[in-house]
Amino acid sequence: MTKRNNDIKEIEELLSIMSILRDPQSGCDWDKKQTFESLINHTIEETYEVIDAIKSKKTKNIIEELGDLLLQIVFYAQIANEKNLFNFFDIVKTINKKMIRRHPHVFNSNKNKISIDQINKNWEEIKKIEKNIDPDTPFYLNSYNEFPNLLKAYKIQQKVSKMRFQFENEKEIFNKLNEESGELKGAINEKNIDRIEEELGDMLFTIANLSTYFNINPEIALYNSNKKFIKRFNYVSKEIKKLNENFDTISKEKLEFLWEKSKLF
Repeated sequence: MTKRNNDIKEIEELLSIMSILRDPQSGCDWDKKQTFESLINHTIEETYEVIDAIKSKKTKNIIEELGDLLLQIVFYAQIANEKNLFNFFDIVKTINKKMIRRHPHVFNSNKNKISIDQINKNWEEIKKIEKNIDPDTPFYLNSYNEFPNLLKAYKIQQKVSKMRFQFENEKEIFNKLNEESGELKGAINEKNIDRIEEELGDMLFTIANLSTYFNINPEIALYNSNKKFIKRFNYVSKEIKKLNENFDTISKEKLEFLWEKSKLF
């Protein structure tokens, strides 16, 4: 048996495992009760675990976490198959056709060398054709309701930047941040909670704009900062315990010293 046949067999085994796990009589109770909706949080978590694995640069971890993410796709496909909606191979066929369709510069007989900018432009034009959007239709933003709001702000600004609706440089963005900071301070001084919420939202939107300028996904940036804070806080907590103290008894000076020390690890 060739390697390719063995690889196909592994995919078929994974599909079979999921089918067995979902069997109404003999399957796993947890797996049987899952739905499209109940899997959403698991899919998000698995995606972030892939990010963690990639950042660890450990091949074994990357393989394991990509496998967990693949399992999510197989899970959705099995649920859909049970409802006669679609199956795993429908997903594969759809993405195969899309990749070929959106890469005419690679798969067409008359291959032409084109720039990255032209590739991106072609991609957007092909998407419009696929969705039957009139090329003369005004440019409208998607609502991006499926995204967390920080990522939504990033996606919005990525889109409008393609229409040249953007700040020219980081100095302009920092000027905007200073402006929004001043408006937030004004709202705080007024003790107007509605205005505070509005101005805080404007600040976050401007920070997402800065992320767009440097092509940094703010969700991943915030994810990394959360992870860093947790690591440092846990170090401080452990050191406080060694001193036979707690967060209520330790002095501010000692706490600040331990926090600075946590940054060394």
